Amino acid sequence: MDEKKQLLVDKFGIPADHIFHSRNTSFAEGVMRMTNGYGVDVVLNSLSGDGLRASWECIAPYGRFIEIGNIDLKTNSGLPMLGFAKNVSFSAVDLHHVALSRKEITAKLLADAMRLLTSGNIQPPSPLHIYPVSAIEDAFRYLRYLQSGKNSGRIVINNNPADIVLERIHLVIPLS
Repeated sequence: MDEKKQLLVDKFGIPADHIFHSRNTSFAEGVMRMTNGYGVDVVLNSLSGDGLRASWECIAPYGRFIEIGNIDLKTNSGLPMLGFAKNVSFSAVDLHHVALSRKEITAKLLADAMRLLTSGNIQPPSPLHIYPVSAIEDAFRYLRYLQSGKNSGRIVINNNPADIVLERIHLVIPLS
């Protein structure tokens, strides 16, 4: 079992046969198999292109599809309309737009998130890979490794005033 799958099994107790990879659209077949063809009530989607359409095919009647990615939105991509015949809802959530246009909602969302975090009801992503700002080049190298799909977690840059950045680094790293 690969590391990412093992993490979900160990940390969250998700059965291994309930975990599907999203690097291609084969996950949709697994979801539909596990739900006996019914689909799921809620999809929280960040996939684009064929991945978005495959996720859309997994929505159950009266389900809710919540789009948190923005590639297909910005490119005005199409979505098969037949899914709406099952009385499903499609919503897009762009927190950047909310932060720019609805500051009171942003403040409430941040306060609620902090309350949930401090109460232990939610946890930060893990594992965290923390780098001092003086080692930002190493952090960017590790980012490329994370993007390859071979590892999991999030990168955090710790900006401690005592850290010394010795030189200016010019990195060009494509993020796609």
